[in-house]
Amino acid sequence: MLRVVAGPLLNRFAARTNFLIVTGGAALGLILLAVSIGPLVMQTDALSFERGKELLPPSSDHWFGTDRFGRDFFARVLEGGRVSLAAAFIAMSLILAIGITLGAIAGYLGSWVDGAVMRVVDVLLALPPFVAAIAIAGLFGTGLQVILIGVVTLWWAWYARITRGIVLQVKERLHVDAAKAAGATTFSIVFREIVPLAAGPVIVVATLDLGSLILTIAGLSFLGLGEQPPNPEWGTLLSEGRAYFLVTPHLTLFPGLMIFLTVLALNLLGEGLHERLDPYNLAGRGR
Repeated sequence: MLRVVAGPLLNRFAARTNFLIVTGGAALGLILLAVSIGPLVMQTDALSFERGKELLPPSSDHWFGTDRFGRDFFARVLEGGRVSLAAAFIAMSLILAIGITLGAIAGYLGSWVDGAVMRVVDVLLALPPFVAAIAIAGLFGTGLQVILIGVVTLWWAWYARITRGIVLQVKERLHVDAAKAAGATTFSIVFREIVPLAAGPVIVVATLDLGSLILTIAGLSFLGLGEQPPNPEWGTLLSEGRAYFLVTPHLTLFPGLMIFLTVLALNLLGEGLHERLDPYNLAGRGR
């Protein structure tokens, strides 16, 4: 009887999960493919301009129109996407490396190490990430590298807390005790026996956080703190196009649409992975 009732529910759950993962993954894959390969195969350079072709609407010659200098806006959106997504993935890689390492060490060693790391984590999590990133950019100047330093400095704390919590739950398990009895080093125990168990929840949270990271980088660039003109970046393109919104709305429509689609794809993928990989339900806990 239980199988008859639960079977259709489990099938519907699996179908929804697969739909989210496939849809989000396919959309994200297409976007990554476009921004990675598009600028390489296109004949038009994102920085080259033509006199007399300023602010043209979308057409067969210029799919996304042209900007105020006559530059092909499709090429600029693709190149800007490459910059935005590369910055987000690099930042997330550094965030995970720092957060997982410090969280795992703090959770396993405990004592004063745990206390010191967690006090730093508490301070960083108390700061509004966007406002703190603006403050860091104000101190060290503008540029994409400064933004990356700012977001990495602030965001690793959340992953340290997640990893520490999982380490505290699993460090007393039998396979960890067996590794200790076999003479394994602390490094081996932490990063071979314990940290892999945190992979599922951390991947889920990182996938969902990538969308927020892209929005943060784009927002800081929109304010003039990130990538500087003439180099394209989605936030910079939005900032450049806002002055011409009533005349040529495509200058804000297309980079805004790319940001929206990318964040949507990441959220769909992250939600599907959350339902499948996250037994601790950590993805639903806000920063």
